[in-house]
Amino acid sequence: MTRFLGTFDKVGLAVTGIMKSFSWYRIGIIAQEHTDKIWVYTRDAVVAMAATNGMTVAISKTFNGSENLFEMLKQVAMTSKSKVSLF
Repeated sequence: MTRFLGTFDKVGLAVTGIMKSFSWYRIGIIAQEHTDKIWVYTRDAVVAMAATNGMTVAISKTFNGSENLFEMLKQVAMTSKSKVSLF
């Protein structure tokens, strides 16, 4: 969802602001594993801001390129919509 970066707390604040605008309070996150860990740090900032704003992160996954991305997307979508949380 994000392709912009500032400080990690500001990215988390921006993403949770978007979520609030759409009344999304239960979310799933996929972060790409990268050599400099930038997307993992961004994911962690979003998770922290979500908790601060009363949102539930139902599932958080890291994609490293060896998994089936389509299957991961389906799992994240289904888990985010259900009441069962996986970590």
